Amino acid sequence: MTDLPALKRAVARVRALGGAADAWLGTAFYIGEGLVLTALHVVVPRPPVAPALRVKLEFLAAAHETEATLLAHDAVADWALLRCDRPPMVAPLLAADAVADGEAWTAYGFPGLVEQGLVVGGQVRDARASESAAMPALQLFCDEAAAGQGAPLHGLSGSPCMVDDRVVGLLRSTPQDSVLDGQGRGRPVTVAGTVWACPVAALARAALPPEAAPLPPGWFGPPARSDFVVVRSRADEQAKPRLLSVARAVREKLPGLPLGEPQPLDADAAVDSEAALLDAARWLCQAQVAVFDVTGFEPAVMLLLGIRSVVRRGVTILSIGGTYALGDPLRMPFNLMDANIVSHSARQSRLADERLHPVTMLLTRIVRALEALESPHHFDLPVYEAVRRLPVTRRGVRPPEDGVLVLCSFEPDYQARHWQALNNALKDQWDTLKRRAPHAGPPTAHLGVARSFELNSPQLVSRAIYEEMRRAQSCVVDLTGWADAVLFELGVRLVVSPHPTACMIERQAAAAETDPARLALLRLLVPEGLRYDLDLDVLDERAWGRAYGPHAELARDGVAGGALYHLVAQALEVDTEPAAQPVYRELLDSAQLYARETRGGRTKPVGLYPGNARLTALEEQAEFDRLLAAFLFIRHRHGREPADAEARQALRRTAQQLFERHQPRTQALAPELQQDLEAVLDQPEGAP
Repeated sequence: MTDLPALKRAVARVRALGGAADAWLGTAFYIGEGLVLTALHVVVPRPPVAPALRVKLEFLAAAHETEATLLAHDAVADWALLRCDRPPMVAPLLAADAVADGEAWTAYGFPGLVEQGLVVGGQVRDARASESAAMPALQLFCDEAAAGQGAPLHGLSGSPCMVDDRVVGLLRSTPQDSVLDGQGRGRPVTVAGTVWACPVAALARAALPPEAAPLPPGWFGPPARSDFVVVRSRADEQAKPRLLSVARAVREKLPGLPLGEPQPLDADAAVDSEAALLDAARWLCQAQVAVFDVTGFEPAVMLLLGIRSVVRRGVTILSIGGTYALGDPLRMPFNLMDANIVSHSARQSRLADERLHPVTMLLTRIVRALEALESPHHFDLPVYEAVRRLPVTRRGVRPPEDGVLVLCSFEPDYQARHWQALNNALKDQWDTLKRRAPHAGPPTAHLGVARSFELNSPQLVSRAIYEEMRRAQSCVVDLTGWADAVLFELGVRLVVSPHPTACMIERQAAAAETDPARLALLRLLVPEGLRYDLDLDVLDERAWGRAYGPHAELARDGVAGGALYHLVAQALEVDTEPAAQPVYRELLDSAQLYARETRGGRTKPVGLYPGNARLTALEEQAEFDRLLAAFLFIRHRHGREPADAEARQALRRTAQQLFERHQPRTQALAPELQQDLEAVLDQPEGAP
């Protein structure tokens, strides 16, 4: 089914520049990377085509206007590709270059008679038709064009023809006839409800100029997999240099690294619709390297960063642009206080020290991080392990009668005006719930109504709160104030719990909101019934009870209802999960923690206190035991000659380390074990 709100936001009315107000009236739609598509005759009613042609685009549903320049066109297929001066922050429409006869289609555009836009639809009659000998086409039947006396569709030219949530063509023309009206004047009518559309396959075969190619990744067919993603903020839109250009410069310096070209992911566009957010989460699951522009810690960026912190143990790098240079004072969200950031600002690039140039810093960071990924002890964000390595006694879900986890701002203004009301309301609901549904089973430590810093836990605050995000069945998120830490935590919550999350906001704050990304998040996450009024008494405001308590009314589907959690369950890279780690690698990694490093003829002690002889002896024994355990595991699990190349190399390397560093201990082993070690070392290196 086509997502109509997302469709409307991606569609623009096209007008001429410098002409009459209604000149060249038609429709265009956004496909990403600052590009829009329309029908050529919309922007060029009469030949010749001016190479520097400029038009005006009005994205009415997104409250955005911009001018655009013609990049490429095809006079036969009747399509035109334009680049926006200021791209809209909306989710692009993606394409599918195949469509079947009989499928239902939907379009949205701006016919001259309906200034605010019109939805039309019908069925695909012939997916392999030809409007003329040289013009392949989709033959469509349009219910609206066939209604009455065949209403004309002037102005819908250039509209996207959608099948489900994909563009299959763009509306181009209708066969027309003329009938006499009551006064004997000719009136144009559409013949047989027929509409011709240019199939997107015609664009797929086009030879585009360098400035227009390639088209946005994933535009044709399902979104392309990318192992290198750059998450762009709104601040990056006008920045020089842009983070994406820095990332591309980095990739050029890594010719031997098995890493794809960096692909952009616009944060604001990613939250424009449920489908866009699900696609963004899929990309964050797949990307081995993700670089985030955290300039200003914008809401959409922080939400995506929270998602990323859970879904992939990869390389995640935070970079700040604008006027920031490393060493400047910076207010970091408390969730990211330990994160190591870089800068891609123009000011940073002008520093004399070449090591601090944005390209050099990002290059170094990526190379070192990819190397560090070999160890399970590499972490660049605080969440991944905290939500996975829970003891078996602390994995159970806390039922609603145990309490509710609250994610909200800690700013003084919020504390003074909002928290007391929210706290009192939720405590009232908790008391009611406990009376109606007493907790079953053995007594447990109640969660109560608790915020992050109020969790009564002996653990570090960050680990405690992420654990509760996973365990708490009831979670209320107050977006009032749009605190950056809250948006990060919300991203975490949405992908660690299948249970609904109650997102709330003060009604007055929601009504006064004008920021496009925040408005998009409100549409996605906060239903009208969860917008509260502080002027009402706690017992009179029904929003509290809808969020939590015995009469909670929470959606069981959609983004806040578990959709992200279930998508990640299928989209995550299973091979990067802790359970995918071979046992012998864990043993070897732990052995390395106790290994003495020999370099330049000198041996570096491993322990913090090498002067303690007993501790040193224990460290040496710890390394030996783990090396031996790894050897025995590989030997008995995979045989003396493992078929797996990595296991085979690990077996030989482990035998060498045992002999080289622990000769007395290996000599004390049982004879048959000693023979196993010698047999492995006697094999030619690289033997199958």
